[in-house]
Amino acid sequence: MKHTTLTLCAGLALLVTGEVCAQDARAGFTAASFPVGMMEDAELMPVDSIVTGVTVYDAGAVVTRTVRLQNADGSFLIEGLPIGTDLASLRLRGQGCEVVSMETRRRTGRELDADELDELNAAVARAAADVRAARDAVEVARAVTTYHTNLQEHIQELVRADLASGDGDPAAWSARAAFIKEDLRKARLAELEAEEALVRAKEELALAEAELKNGGQTSRPDTYDVIVDLVDLPTKDIPRLELDYFVGQASWAPEYDLRASADLEGLELVYNAKVRQTTGEDWNDVPLVLSTAKPRRGASGPDPRMAWVDLYDPEAPARGVAADTAARFESEEQGEWFLGAGNVAPPAAKAWAPSFAAVDASGLAVRFELPRRESVPSSDAGQVFAVGRATTALAAEHIAVPAASNHVWMRGKGTNDTPWSLLPGNAKVFVGGDFVGDAWIGAVPVGEDFELPLGVDTRLTVERTRVADLSGERGFSDDNVKERAWRLVLSNHGGLSARADGAVRVIVQEALPISTDEDIRVRLGEVTPPLSKDERFAEAREERGILTWVLDVPAGGEREVRWGYEVRWPDESELIGL
Repeated sequence: MKHTTLTLCAGLALLVTGEVCAQDARAGFTAASFPVGMMEDAELMPVDSIVTGVTVYDAGAVVTRTVRLQNADGSFLIEGLPIGTDLASLRLRGQGCEVVSMETRRRTGRELDADELDELNAAVARAAADVRAARDAVEVARAVTTYHTNLQEHIQELVRADLASGDGDPAAWSARAAFIKEDLRKARLAELEAEEALVRAKEELALAEAELKNGGQTSRPDTYDVIVDLVDLPTKDIPRLELDYFVGQASWAPEYDLRASADLEGLELVYNAKVRQTTGEDWNDVPLVLSTAKPRRGASGPDPRMAWVDLYDPEAPARGVAADTAARFESEEQGEWFLGAGNVAPPAAKAWAPSFAAVDASGLAVRFELPRRESVPSSDAGQVFAVGRATTALAAEHIAVPAASNHVWMRGKGTNDTPWSLLPGNAKVFVGGDFVGDAWIGAVPVGEDFELPLGVDTRLTVERTRVADLSGERGFSDDNVKERAWRLVLSNHGGLSARADGAVRVIVQEALPISTDEDIRVRLGEVTPPLSKDERFAEAREERGILTWVLDVPAGGEREVRWGYEVRWPDESELIGL
């Protein structure tokens, strides 16, 4: 007789609710391990439980299981909770019954049924087929390598003979030899990859055969069982239990499709959510809720910390609290710290439907309740669900940064008119029917504006030419002087425009060097046409030295910008950064 090892686990919280009674107790017992046959399991009545609801967070999920009973008197066994379950999170709600006690135990092995044995045999057969296919691929790759090796040797013989005749073309033979050499390199690489694939296939076959040979014992993850003692209550309700628990192997993240109209006057925003879970249990046909709450972060905020000030002594060793504080500051650069009660640090890093999620923003977090029941199997591959879709007006503009690119880029300005706050996430950007690339969308609350990159307008170009680069001493001072000047030419070959005359308004930006030393003096030279005086560019000019022109480039025409600067610094010093 085979025994299944079980472990009792202590310290579970219990919450029971019913029409007649309500109980909030904590079951206390001692952890122990022993075979099933020694626990009088005959007195336990196994009951079926199904997953009836899941709330997914950015790191983890709360799963609800429901058990329906005909008679609630006795001890019942709820099997198969994932091994990643946080046992302290277990909550039990009862209706039409009273919960006397609750325990958990760890199940480390079980006997396979006929279907599972058939699956193991099928897995062995698939792995054996993969090994045969990998062997064939290795033979083919080796044959190709041999062919290219022989061809290279043959080419070398022809080269020697041709050059010995005096009529050969060394350049032509050299090019051909390089081509053959590259083919041989690729063939050898393909052979190596095929051999590695064969090794992996053999390993998978060995694992499958070992699992089948294990006599019905599997290496699947352990699970937890919940043992509940119940007393039936004199009510008309059919006894029912709901068990909630938190698992950490689950997450969701937003993904967006942003589709700008061909005339760039409107934007369709499709809000998707990618859900992934590897808990070991499948969530089949369940109501699915996505929450922006972060339970892993903890409920306690930070406490004030002592601040230390000291004079720097390069010869003194790090000491005491100051050293600890420096280490803590270094850690804070890596992520958010919460050092209040619990001393919790942050965790390590991060289908289409005609109707969309209902949004509940009444609490501290936003909850997206998907409109229909969904299934999410336990798998490394995530699944994408539609949260919602909305349209908003779009104001497009052209941007040129000639020092960095000769392209003219486009971006759009929109407003989050959706009922959902946009969370940081990746977006697929389309203009008309064309996919123009990926973009990152930051957090955008409801009603706030956001910018959207729209790719390159290939019918606009910009050319940047340096027209002056002079260095030397000027005037009566001993200062070094460097002068630089540029000419920028923007050309409109039919760029996207909403104007009847086809002219395109382009924002052109260049960077004026910023001095970090009072002995270095930077002066803006001649600028034509004048810089824009729009307030939206003032901060960039004052804090980062960004110069901005706003130019209307006529259809089929050009606009020119000329600008320059002068830098002075002491003669005995060396200038860096230019």
